[in-house]
Amino acid sequence: MPGQSFTTKYPVLSRILVNQVHVVPHSPNKILPKSLGRILNAQWDTGASGTVLSEKLVEDLGLIPISMTEARGCSGAYETGIYYVDVYLPNGVTITKLQVTHGQFEDIDVLIGMDIIGSGDFSVSNFDGKTTFSFRMPSLSEVDYNEKSYLDPHKKDYEPGRNDLCSCGSGKKYKNCCLQNKTSSENA
Repeated sequence: MPGQSFTTKYPVLSRILVNQVHVVPHSPNKILPKSLGRILNAQWDTGASGTVLSEKLVEDLGLIPISMTEARGCSGAYETGIYYVDVYLPNGVTITKLQVTHGQFEDIDVLIGMDIIGSGDFSVSNFDGKTTFSFRMPSLSEVDYNEKSYLDPHKKDYEPGRNDLCSCGSGKKYKNCCLQNKTSSENA
């Protein structure tokens, strides 16, 4: 199965990763269309073990708990319901029958936790004072920045990305500089 991915770009350095998702009550008989849910602000948090919905969202969707549990948040322990929902991520992947709890949030509707993040590849870069956040599901390969030669642009096998500044120092994007020369010489 090929992976599906999305990238959220922020024009500045961002300490909070937020994008939009759809949450729909889980139906045991069929997958409900995301049009039955709502467009919601979701914050991605690697410190959260599971996905958490706001109390208001639980009420708005009319979710009924399948059981109760104790959860721990920033304010300490609290009693919460456990619910099943379907979550539509920006990349079109639907996560069905996701077990979630509820919590108290003010600025977001959903806190995406490691139950979703751990099912794919999650990457954040802060290059040039701008944050870029990418997620791919399912995980398709290992990402190890220590193994890549692009860590050191002075290495012989270093090759910048097409839209990176060219390592020759021209100030142009690689695709408009040395990549064109490389492609021309390979085709000759």
